Order: sequence, then structure tokens, then C-alpha cells
Amino acid sequence: PAYLPDDYIGDPETKMDLYRRLARLPDERACSHLRDEIDDRFGPLPAPVNNLLDIYRIRLMAALNGVEEIRLDRSGLSFFFAGGKEPSSPIIKGLMGTGPKGLMFKAVDQFVMKVPVDREDAPKAAYSVLDLLDRLRRDVS
Repeated sequence: PAYLPDDYIGDPETKMDLYRRLARLPDERACSHLRDEIDDRFGPLPAPVNNLLDIYRIRLMAALNGVEEIRLDRSGLSFFFAGGKEPSSPIIKGLMGTGPKGLMFKAVDQFVMKVPVDREDAPKAAYSVLDLLDRLRRDVS
């Protein structure tokens, strides 16, 4: 579950304002600031709020690194890259050298990176892979 619970933020206007702000977050730093603000204003974040902020953080990192979709199935996470945003050869080599075990790539109709992971570890794994991808992208640039 990923939402702002009524028993955490009771005022509907405040809640809608926070949802709007989430939708307009420009970068991960802004997401972190919003997380701190919510914690300061309303107290420790319950799991659904943490999940919501984690999802937005992952979306921001994905967009920054050319990933247009992330899917989770029984075999793990699949990262689908937008056309023209595929990682370069040096980045792929870096991912293969330092990325998670079992990392695979497929490039038939669309470039896809597959990472074996359990469902409960998926959010943390998605962020870790995107963070590594981002660091490699900056090192190569």
C-alpha cells in the first residue's frame, strides 16, 4: 500500500496539496525534502507513506536514467528503457561487473535489463540498481 492515510493526515486539502506536490517533484533531493517536511509536520511516517515516497523516488531515478517502465514478476524486476535511452557499452560493462548477481539484458524490440529479486526486496533492489546505473552514467559522461 502506498498512500496518505486519513488517520495520519486528516485534512483533505492538505492531503491533496501533498499529492500534487509529489506529482511535481523535479528530482530526488526535492523528494527527500518533502519526506522530511511530512515527518516534521505529521510525525513518523507510517509504512504506506514511506512506500508512496519510495515509489516517487524510484520513478524520478528511472526517468533520469532512461527507464520508462519497471515491472515485477515471479522472475524479478524488468527495467524497460525508452528508445534512444539505452545504456552505453561502458555502462553495461560496469553493470555486469558491479551489478546484482543474475543480471541479464535483452534487446529484441526494446532494451530490457532483468534483475532476479524477491517481491519483498523489489523496491530496495529497484532503487539500488537505478542508483548504480546513475553513478555509472555520470562516471562515463
